[in-house]
Amino acid sequence: MEAVEAVEAVERVSDIMDEIATASEEQSHGIGQVNQAVTQMDQVVQQNAELMQQAALSANELENEAARLRDAVERFTLQAEHPLKLT
Repeated sequence: MEAVEAVEAVERVSDIMDEIATASEEQSHGIGQVNQAVTQMDQVVQQNAELMQQAALSANELENEAARLRDAVERFTLQAEHPLKLT
């Protein structure tokens, strides 16, 4: 009977090892998916940073253009008695 018990014990150990191997593969796959998601999030963060930098540059350019336009308009003086005539 001891030989039968030993064989059954070996089979149980073998089954447990198979379950561990399967769980390890699933865990590895899950870690791979998490890694891929983190990589994608990092790419999106970098893209957002670039877009924000571009938006800041555009806002600065618009501010400079508005100042130039304000300076150009200030050179014109309109008087009520002598309105500009369009021809």
